[in-house]
Amino acid sequence: MPITPITGRYYTKKGVIRIYFLGIDIGSSKTLAACADEKGLIKSTGRAGGGNFQTVGHSKARENISQSINRCLQNAEVHSDEIKASYVGAAGADRPTDFKITEQVLQGIIPGGVWDFENDAVLGLLAEAKEKRGVSVVCGTGTNVIAFDRYENRVQIGGLGYLFGDYAGGPFITRQAIRRAVRGKEGRGPDTILYDMLCEAFGIDKLIDLMDFIYEDNLPDLGNYTELVIKGARKGDKVAKNILTDVAAEMALAVRAALNRLDENKGLPIVAIGGVFQKDPHKLLFEYFKEEIQKRVPGNRVRLLTCTPVIGAVIGAMLKTNEEIKDDVYDRLQSSYDQLNKK
Repeated sequence: MPITPITGRYYTKKGVIRIYFLGIDIGSSKTLAACADEKGLIKSTGRAGGGNFQTVGHSKARENISQSINRCLQNAEVHSDEIKASYVGAAGADRPTDFKITEQVLQGIIPGGVWDFENDAVLGLLAEAKEKRGVSVVCGTGTNVIAFDRYENRVQIGGLGYLFGDYAGGPFITRQAIRRAVRGKEGRGPDTILYDMLCEAFGIDKLIDLMDFIYEDNLPDLGNYTELVIKGARKGDKVAKNILTDVAAEMALAVRAALNRLDENKGLPIVAIGGVFQKDPHKLLFEYFKEEIQKRVPGNRVRLLTCTPVIGAVIGAMLKTNEEIKDDVYDRLQSSYDQLNKK
């Protein structure tokens, strides 16, 4: 269908078809789609279950992703033919093999004249920097570092878990707290207030009683206890602070490793995303991370993601059609999304 250079709207025998962009953020526990017009007004969102094929399987992932898209378009009263471009951030898209599987899952269910996908970590970079150039650093359930230079050459460091060298993420931080608290209690390391804080949080008298949870296959989600380490560090506990500074240093090392593989390593945006970074009202880990970046790779701009990642997916869709992301469009994306979530 031809596109007029003035309006950017499709014209058919039936008349004008409105133009929209679709962004999709696929996670392990939920999938979120957002539909926006060319002015950056988000018309609607659609939520469904997890779409990571590694956690829910291929068919369930496909079902949940389709459901989120359908809900989004129905809420916006937008037809799939009106989607000019779509962009997907997909959890689980790490190795080349993962990309092939992800593409198979997405094929045939993503609307738009053009569409593309990347690891969901990239959405933070797109959302905050408005371009696919720079470094996205994740510290959430897991950790990941993905970097691009001006030619969109891609480098990924980590993202595959502890076995393959990752030393960050919420569950990792809590495990370190438990380990160091037990060692301190037993005299194998420095004493720490984390021991009593963790016992109270888990509702047990001794940390070794966590074994009962393990035996019953009922260990709580350790990612939900990271805030205890942050509280401990803010109270001046050296063990808690060391855990966070160690994690910050590891993530800075991963950033340096990524930048060393690119053609440029100065003046790039480095965007921190993920729950451990973003949910802490005091931004303690982020401040430690900034300090480590300045030590190891100075000359780069460190930012904290200030909006939801799905906005990055919408921006990715716009960029696929060479749309210019002006400041007013970017501001409208954020404000309209916030307004939708107040309803």
